[in-house]
Amino acid sequence: LIYPNPAKEELTLVTGSTNNLISIYNLQGILVKQLYVSDAESKINITDLAIGMYVIEIKNRGNRSFQKFIIK
Repeated sequence: LIYPNPAKEELTLVTGSTNNLISIYNLQGILVKQLYVSDAESKINITDLAIGMYVIEIKNRGNRSFQKFIIK
């Protein structure tokens, strides 16, 4: 779960699991941000990303999920 969507400065990520690799891609498929989060609920600063649509990938123990979000 990602909120708010659209976002301005920060995303809250609720995964329900710990030790997640978070990758954010622009719509051209280019990796623009990557980080590890150790908590089941984390805040991600997105002020370094331009306005637009992105895809976030969450990896944990071999599982992967994707979700689109917008920065306005």
